[in-house]
Formats: sequence, structure tokens, C-alpha cells
Amino acid sequence: MENRLQSLDIFRGMTIAFMIIVNTPGDGSISYAPLHHANWHGFTPTDLVFPSFVFITGLSAWFAFKKNNHTLTADLLKKIGRRTLILFLLGVLLYAFPYVGKPLSNWRILGVLQRIALCYGIGSVLALTLNHKQIIGLVATLLLGYWFILLGFGDLTLENNAVRHLDRFLFGDSHLYHGDTLAFDPEGLLSTLPSLGTFLIGYLVGQYIGTEKDKYLIVKQLLIAATVLILGGLLWDFVFPINKKLWTSSYVLLAGGLSLAIFTAVYYAVDVKKQQTFSKFWVVFGTNAILAYLISEYLIMILETFVKTQNSAGEIVNAHESTFHFISQFLGVNEFASFIWSLLYVTVCWLMVYPFYVKKIFLKV
Repeated sequence: MENRLQSLDIFRGMTIAFMIIVNTPGDGSISYAPLHHANWHGFTPTDLVFPSFVFITGLSAWFAFKKNNHTLTADLLKKIGRRTLILFLLGVLLYAFPYVGKPLSNWRILGVLQRIALCYGIGSVLALTLNHKQIIGLVATLLLGYWFILLGFGDLTLENNAVRHLDRFLFGDSHLYHGDTLAFDPEGLLSTLPSLGTFLIGYLVGQYIGTEKDKYLIVKQLLIAATVLILGGLLWDFVFPINKKLWTSSYVLLAGGLSLAIFTAVYYAVDVKKQQTFSKFWVVFGTNAILAYLISEYLIMILETFVKTQNSAGEIVNAHESTFHFISQFLGVNEFASFIWSLLYVTVCWLMVYPFYVKKIFLKV
């Protein structure tokens, strides 16, 4: 099998597009409910975006390491370390934008790219060191161990969870996310443990696809595995609630199962049945995921920070607000208008990434 699965690029592109939609609504206060994260315990479609990226990172890693015969050499370890460091620093710099007026003492240390970096770096070394059965055992150990840690060193509330306690001790409040009314990072250091489980689940999927020749058997087995993961997550939820911000073990199983089910559907359509409808749109994002993510994040921050206009009431508003106001004049101030704005924003981001795709320029770290 080739090192690159088209279905994987398409699934990655679909995830990027959905991420941009949920991250940049016209007005987040009036978005459709499924486009919001669960407040605490619970699950919405939006809560599937981030674990899908971690799952994809693990799946991609197996194919990336195929040329190294899945052997952890000194040279490969150096490459893994370099990529981990670059991804981590890109995340830190992203949250520090626009840099002016943000002293280092207030820079957020952890975040989305940082978590992906840690999962990739640590997860890759583990996956290349352990055999198949040992990886499965490690995933079980991580998920069960994390359950006991959270229950033994705090509770499952926002204020008193072990993830928050450790981050505050290591980094201090000023280096944490403050979007939940207090210092708490949903990409906390401790919750990297279960997220490694998400990465390793993806790696195991890549391993199976890459070694099994019967594509129809692959589809059957992956759907069975997805069902087991989903049911396991839903059952575990009764005693260990599904919670994206804590990345609970039940959340790992549910999100991993759903990610696997969606990927399997794409794999069946694209790699088995050779369906190519709209594939190019997703591939543009999927083959340049880091670039697409950075463009989507930096562009909205530029529009909100530097591009200002005056509205009819004489108030100074940013470009995000003014363009949404323009759309709402035709559609009203409602969920649909907010959704249309996000679709237009996805289109703009796609158009910015497309020239790189045409020229075969891919941002790799």
C-alpha cells in the first residue's frame, strides 16, 4: 500500500473544514447548538474535531514511519524530536499573537498544536518501541490510570480537578487558558496521558490498514472496532463522564470510535469504491493541514485586531463584526446567518490554501 491514503487526506480535510466552521462563527453567542462544545460533561459534534486530529496524527504516523521499517533509529528520533519542538513552538507563538502588549509572563504554554506535538513526539517513540499487544496494553493502562488519578487527586469539577491542580503548580495561572472564567487549560499536561491513547488508537488503525490486504475485511473489522469503542465509551460514561475538556477515558473511547467510523466510511467510499466526488476540495485542506489551520487562526485574529471600520451608529467595530452585520441585514441576526458567515470564511481560507496545493507547496515540519 502506498504511504499516503487518499481517504486519510480527505478525512483530514473534512476535519479541518469543520474545525474552521466551529472556531469562527459569525456570532458565537447565537450559533447552532451542535456547533458549540459541551459546557462540561457531555458531548456535541464539535467535541469530535480535536480528537479526530489526534487520531489522524497517529494513523498518519504509521505510514510515515513505513519508510524507516518502523524502527526507531537515532536519525528518526532526531526527526521526531525536531517536529515535536516546531509544532509546540508554533502553538505557543499562535496564542501569543499579536505579541505587542503580551509579555512572556502571560504567554499560554499549552494548547491545541502543543497537545498534538506532545502526542506525536511521545506517542511515536512508544509506538516504535512497543509491539502490537504492548500498545493495546499501554492504551488500557493510560485510560484506567488516568481515571484513578482524577478520582484520587481531586474531583471532576472545573475548579477542583487534578489537571488544573498540576498545571497551576507547574506553570502558574498566568500561563493557562482563562476562557472558562478561571485558570484552567483544556489541553492540560496531565490530560496528555489519555490523549496519547487517542494517538495510539489511530496508530493501531494505520498498522492494520497497512498490513491487511483484503480491503473489504478492513472495512468490516474497523466498523466492529468502532462499535466496540463507542459502546465502551457510552458505558464508561455512567461512572466516568464523557468530558472533552478533561479528555476523560470515556471520551477517548467514544471520540476514537466515532473518528474511526467516519474514517472507515470515507475509506470505503474512496479507497474501496473509488468514489471521487468533491474529493479535491477536501484534499486541498487535507494535504496542507497545518498551513490551513494557521491561516484560519491568524486571519481571524488579524480581522478582529487590526481591521476596523465605523458602523452606522458611529461605533468602531472590527471586520469580523462588520461583515457579519452585512450578512445579517439579509438573513437576520440568527443561527443561520452565523453559519453562513462561517461557510464563507471556510471558502476564503480554502482559496488561500489552494495556490499552495496547485504549486505543490506543502507546509511540513
